[in-house]
Amino acid sequence: IRAEINVIVCRQSITKNINLLLGRMGLKLAGLVCVPLAVSNIVLSEEQKRLGCALVDIGADTTSVSVYKDNRLESLTVLPMGSHNITRDLTSLNLLENVAERYKKAWGIIAETDIPEDNINGVRSLDVARYIKARAEEIVVNVINQIRLTGLNDSQLPAGIVLIGRGAKLNNLCDLFAANCKMPVSLGSFSGKTDTSSLDENIQLLSILDAASEIMGKDDTCLFMPTIAATDKPQVDDDDDDDDFDDTPELDDDNTKDNSDKKKAQRWRGTLTNFLNKLKDVAEGGDIKDDDDDD
Repeated sequence: IRAEINVIVCRQSITKNINLLLGRMGLKLAGLVCVPLAVSNIVLSEEQKRLGCALVDIGADTTSVSVYKDNRLESLTVLPMGSHNITRDLTSLNLLENVAERYKKAWGIIAETDIPEDNINGVRSLDVARYIKARAEEIVVNVINQIRLTGLNDSQLPAGIVLIGRGAKLNNLCDLFAANCKMPVSLGSFSGKTDTSSLDENIQLLSILDAASEIMGKDDTCLFMPTIAATDKPQVDDDDDDDDFDDTPELDDDNTKDNSDKKKAQRWRGTLTNFLNKLKDVAEGGDIKDDDDDD
């Protein structure tokens, strides 16, 4: 008998502290969720995982790289670098952090010919742009190196690199990735849908909700994309009792279910957000306020 198994490990102190905090709140741990895996379930399609792709989640301080091939996780690595490294580099130029963050978001990776000739608090704009690009290139090179370490080449990952996380919104970052490899590069979104920018901002939280529903043995996911009725129900004149027909559209069972799902998902998100706030209070030594028993 032969088996190939991926073992995902983390520092023991992390799970120990989680159990300690939950114990102080009188709660028990139902299970652990590996966020990169949970995110992949709501961002990547089965076809992308089958063909081969890399899901890159660029956060503030860390970047996770998950590589899939033939519907199997080939590698998962968390790099200790993220978009906040760029901000810290800029503060070394004696820029205030909020100023550095503003220029990072406004410019991103910009060609030197497009850089406005200006001084930013006594710092040349050219130096600011070069710092942003240099650190972004370091992140890109390390991510691609992690993909290479799996032994898969670019042609074996035809679904390419899918970028998520707030750090992935850096202007022209996709182009920088594409310039350093021969794979297609795209921004990931919630369930592959369009017009989901508000959901994409909280994609990690949504993935935890989805994974939690499975751990708790729920038959259905707490995530959904509701179908919105195209026409609002018009006002009906109560005096017209003798009308031969009523042309007011009625919501079908699917729309009714969507509305129910929407309320359920909102409760899930609210409950989890409240719990995370409590957990933060405990971690910081604050007092826990009792909420309604129904929570």
